[in-house]
Amino acid sequence: MATSGSYDFTVSRDTIIEQALRKVGALGDTEPLDDAKKAIAAEALNLMVKTLMPLGMQVWCQDEQFVPMSAFSASPAIEVGNGYTFDLDYKPLKLLEAQRYDNVDATNPSSVPLHVMTNREWQQTTRKKETGAPISVYYRPEVDKGWLHVWPMPDSYWQTNGFVEVVFLRQLQDFDESTNTPDFPSEWHEALVYQLAVRLAPNYGLPPLERQQLKKEADEILGLVASFDQEEGSLYITVDWS
Repeated sequence: MATSGSYDFTVSRDTIIEQALRKVGALGDTEPLDDAKKAIAAEALNLMVKTLMPLGMQVWCQDEQFVPMSAFSASPAIEVGNGYTFDLDYKPLKLLEAQRYDNVDATNPSSVPLHVMTNREWQQTTRKKETGAPISVYYRPEVDKGWLHVWPMPDSYWQTNGFVEVVFLRQLQDFDESTNTPDFPSEWHEALVYQLAVRLAPNYGLPPLERQQLKKEADEILGLVASFDQEEGSLYITVDWS
């Protein structure tokens, strides 16, 4: 016997919906998916994806970006998001880490880790328009955009030569079409089916005991994949001399 040598199995939006509906008895094994059930389940699926976004620290959703320090020439804060000063397709959920780069286009640019400030730290920072070599960053998300702050503001040298490398946690992508595949690794696909089934169960009158069992199975699968898709590393505790 020989293995397939293949690693490309995936599912579409409608496959997830069909599997979830079958688990709650709303769709027979060979019954086609009708438009009404599809529309209701597709809306529930997108709502569910938004709910899953804060779960853990999905490593596949970490997005590295380089922001030129010239963007902070007039203000210590810039807007980040679709159509804003630093234009991204999404509004970042949070800022994970940042570094300051000197001459990022060089063959071997030098970098310095930046302190990621809390909201309290930023609010307590005096002289927010002081200039120099930035040593701290702060990110504040809003409804449709976020604000990225640096402190101190870059001086003339850093405006010309500097970049801030930021690692954002981006949003999960929507399911807009029937053939869209999940913005999740393949190990999450069964969890999506079960979680959607739990959300659809009340719509189709699944008995309470069966719903309870379904939720238990769904939570077990979700816990398994959520604990796996985490970044691993050592924890170091140091004094914050700032």
